[in-house]
Amino acid sequence: MTTDPETVGSAGGSTTLSVGGMTCQGCVRRVTEVITRGGAGEVEVDLSRGEARFTASDAVRAEIRRALDADGWDVGA
Repeated sequence: MTTDPETVGSAGGSTTLSVGGMTCQGCVRRVTEVITRGGAGEVEVDLSRGEARFTASDAVRAEIRRALDADGWDVGA
């Protein structure tokens, strides 16, 4: 489930992003680290589904997407 940024207030909400390129638990740890460092809460990364779920404000969510992209992950909706 992907939360549309327009339906989540600036105070924050739950987001699910597809994260391509994860192949192992090391990848899961790295993606979790990038998202957590970005300021998100309740971070869950699912290797088998290629998804990351977390809660964050709109501004933090945008920064996390940029950080994941800069770290080399294929971030989708």
